[in-house]
Amino acid sequence: MTSETVTPTCPISGSDRIEEFCVQSDPDGGTVTWIRFPDSGFVCLQRMPSVDEIDDIQDEIGGDYMRVMTPKWKSKARRSKSRAKWLKRHMTGGSRVLDVGSNVGLFCAMAKEIGLQPEGIEISKNLARQSAELFPEIPFHCTSLEAYSGPGEFDAIYCSEVIEHTIDPFDFAARLFQLLRKGGVLYLTTPDLEEYLTPDGAVTRFLGAPDHKLYFTRENIIPFLKRVGFSDVTHKRTWSFGKSGIQLLATK
Repeated sequence: MTSETVTPTCPISGSDRIEEFCVQSDPDGGTVTWIRFPDSGFVCLQRMPSVDEIDDIQDEIGGDYMRVMTPKWKSKARRSKSRAKWLKRHMTGGSRVLDVGSNVGLFCAMAKEIGLQPEGIEISKNLARQSAELFPEIPFHCTSLEAYSGPGEFDAIYCSEVIEHTIDPFDFAARLFQLLRKGGVLYLTTPDLEEYLTPDGAVTRFLGAPDHKLYFTRENIIPFLKRVGFSDVTHKRTWSFGKSGIQLLATK
């Protein structure tokens, strides 16, 4: 994996003190180094992919997605509807919701079904095209969050399994914050680093470079979002006995 940008400081603590976390193979047969900021426990790639490499990764995503997705469609629709209902219960004063990383539009479709006004942002051209074909009545924008120029002031944002793919999580989260109205809520999910480790801290699984670039824990994502400006960051209670990752609600 070619790389160009060294992560200089921790997005949680601002510290530049780092330690090697682990070295893993990458899909091209080379190796990548993951680093940890000991002051916060935040983990990321030592060197991030270039912008061109990220564009190539995203262009490859979704080409054959619907064939893989079809057998899981009903279960994913149920989960999306359940999440949309949970988010709606926490929204006040409006119904506009933005799905960041909208994939093929299933969450947006379920949100519309329960009376919300959804829009989607999807960086993958393949997935954005498929979502527009499946749900033509819903606005979908093929762009990155950082480049999105549509009207802000959303009442809620749904951002599921996206932040771990970003180069700069602080700028990404700050843009989420900017697009919310005062009192708006963010429903965010991301993998939990602790679920990839043994009790003594050894890495047990492939961390997914270069597609995945960073990892939070349930503990350190709260000060991260508060540093961005969010308040009342609360983890969602889940009833899963397996790996459920991080699911939380944060208020602007």
